[in-house]
Amino acid sequence: MRYALRGAAFLVRQRRAHALRLAKRRCAALNAPQKASAPAFKIVKEWSQEDSETPYNAEELDVSLKNGLEHYRVEPYRHLLFECSMKPY
Repeated sequence: MRYALRGAAFLVRQRRAHALRLAKRRCAALNAPQKASAPAFKIVKEWSQEDSETPYNAEELDVSLKNGLEHYRVEPYRHLLFECSMKPY
């Protein structure tokens, strides 16, 4: 899971909260057959790094190829590695 670090502090906090909600939802989906306890997750590792964003549609890719590789945007992101577990009753 990752979220962007660019922007105002309150936006970054909202992105982090959204990433954590997505992790919780993912663990709930994986544990759906076992309804005896609530799904939980824990963050195993957390780090920041700059990732380059690759354009996915043909129009953006054409522009990027014309301008060279330096046209790709490099943005700071926070990465979260999490694992799902089950809480006891």
